Amino acid sequence: KTQIVFVGEKTYPPFEFEQKNGSYGGMSIELLRWIATEAGFNIEFIPMIHGDMQNYVLTGKADAVVGLFESPERKKNFIMKIPYFIIPGTIFIKSERPDINNAFDLQNKTIAVMIEDYAEEWLQEHNIKGKLILTADFNESAQAVINGKADALIGDEQAVLYFLYSRNERNLLKKITPPLYEGGDCVAVSN
Repeated sequence: KTQIVFVGEKTYPPFEFEQKNGSYGGMSIELLRWIATEAGFNIEFIPMIHGDMQNYVLTGKADAVVGLFESPERKKNFIMKIPYFIIPGTIFIKSERPDINNAFDLQNKTIAVMIEDYAEEWLQEHNIKGKLILTADFNESAQAVINGKADALIGDEQAVLYFLYSRNERNLLKKITPPLYEGGDCVAVSN
């Protein structure tokens, strides 16, 4: 049987994450395990921080990324087909803040984003300039806002909400609607 090695995120619940018992799971992981069983190949996962995943595939240390938002910039290096999840990219701010209500209000603010996240590309494309705080995951981004180190975060809504609810901090941040974008989460292989 063929073996395909995927890199995935350590801390991207509910899609990909290391569980308390040490196993690796999440919606994306279970879907790929099912596909591997149906298609008759073996699958291996290497959990890591988001910032290392693309390089792992581009240097041949792994075959594919479990999930990567499609974008013109990323399609220069990766082949991505049909997204299997559509994930809203949303601004979160402290609950009591009245001054950030849309993307334009982020101009010249301090914004927490996960390293190599699509949010960085989105901000550049829309010419929104501010100080970026690059974090390892969306929990760290949320903590930067809660602790006053960032004015806002841009993050994948389900993952940010997962962290806030699991830490009983949901009331500390509010999301700004509508989302900035909806990302198509795709399996990505080097082209």
